[in-house]
Amino acid sequence: MVAVSGETIAHDLLEHQNGIGAIGSIDDELEALGGVWFIRGQFGPIGFNRIFNAEETLGSDVCNLGRYYMHGIDFRTPVPRTYTCEYEEAINSILQHGEKALRTEMEYDNSYDDEEFREEDEARHNKYIAAARHYIRRGYSKAKRRYNNDAGIAYALFRDISAAVEPYVKDPEYEGQELRLYYSYNRTFCEEIYPEY
Repeated sequence: MVAVSGETIAHDLLEHQNGIGAIGSIDDELEALGGVWFIRGQFGPIGFNRIFNAEETLGSDVCNLGRYYMHGIDFRTPVPRTYTCEYEEAINSILQHGEKALRTEMEYDNSYDDEEFREEDEARHNKYIAAARHYIRRGYSKAKRRYNNDAGIAYALFRDISAAVEPYVKDPEYEGQELRLYYSYNRTFCEEIYPEY
């Protein structure tokens, strides 16, 4: 696995709610944004560049995923039907940031010059933003259920996992080094797996 920080591994383990095997589809990544909001976003800035608030950072992710969708990659799963949640205002803000950035990108993309193509893309764009709302809500609900509505404990576990793997990710001893991560709410640590010769 290629990772540039301990936070990447903690994100994949805790904020993706459908398991490691589902990672990679647009819909799973949108659901993971709901998990990110539950575990980290509601507490303040997230990510490597902490000058932006959580809604702006997640909105940027909505835009990035939207580019794939606008270029023809569809969702793997049916769009869920969800209801408003206690963080609907934050989700609205995330989507507003994402939609604004995605529209800006579409305006500067030469492939959207044809008028007929623009109308089709407008419909696809609107469909994406509506679906993103449902996927983010579902990811938030799954994370809330998974961590028994205790974002504080989930956040502490996220920090513990990130700290345990960070030294290995930043400065591996050799290429192909294998590690095993053990984590629980009580204890988290990482150890090297030595190959048998």
